[in-house]
Amino acid sequence: VDIKIELNTTSAMTATAPKVAILNAYHCRNLGDRAIVECQMAWCRRILSADQVLVYSQGWQSNANIFGNASKQALFAPPLGAGALGGSMRGFQDMVLWLLKRGQRMAEFQSSDVFVLCGGGYLYSSHAPLMSRAMVSLCLQSLSAVSTGRPVIPFPQSFGPLKPGIDEIVVQRLCRKMPVLTPRDGLSMEWLKDRGFSEKSILIPDIVLAMPLLLPEYYPTKEHDRRDGLGIAAADYSFARHYDREESERYIQTLANAATEFHHRFG
Repeated sequence: VDIKIELNTTSAMTATAPKVAILNAYHCRNLGDRAIVECQMAWCRRILSADQVLVYSQGWQSNANIFGNASKQALFAPPLGAGALGGSMRGFQDMVLWLLKRGQRMAEFQSSDVFVLCGGGYLYSSHAPLMSRAMVSLCLQSLSAVSTGRPVIPFPQSFGPLKPGIDEIVVQRLCRKMPVLTPRDGLSMEWLKDRGFSEKSILIPDIVLAMPLLLPEYYPTKEHDRRDGLGIAAADYSFARHYDREESERYIQTLANAATEFHHRFG
């Protein structure tokens, strides 16, 4: 099914073969996150006729093993393993360079014709007492893309829970600036409705459901062919939870509900 999406942005995309930047990508050693990024890259080439697709992430060095020169260091995000002080200093340095419009990294970022906010993510508060540094840095990078006046296309992600203070202020600012919001589950939609963003929020399931259309090369042409494509694996086992059968079915039902509602609206 072909879906035409029109965005109300301050400036229209004029490039016929645009340079696209995917922002806020995760560590692609998690094959589920890699699957999302690869589907988005395929979408950008198919729908936007993108000539070049860059992938900005905190784990850009490791992701370069998969995406090569297309893997770029995220702006403002603390580098992996930098520590609390070192990561904060790097983030502050990026902010200064962005405001001064200095540096090759900032110039390359601003040269993009279209920005895509990576799907599959969660905008939620960590256990940090003052603010969730990694989450806030993702929002700042997204707000920087909005400030260029070029199209910013969000892919499905989760919203909340967020603690009052810096975390909620930054996320709500991003929500106000975005022309459209794309929650991927009912709880995220409720969170957005409670804060007055229902009119520009569209419930959309993860793009990986379209993988057979976007990346047919990962699917066998014959029944006896071996599938050797992408899967889902936890990169950090501390992230994983132990689900009993009831919890697992509840989670699957949440995804099914989002997909069903999307299908009823768009076909």
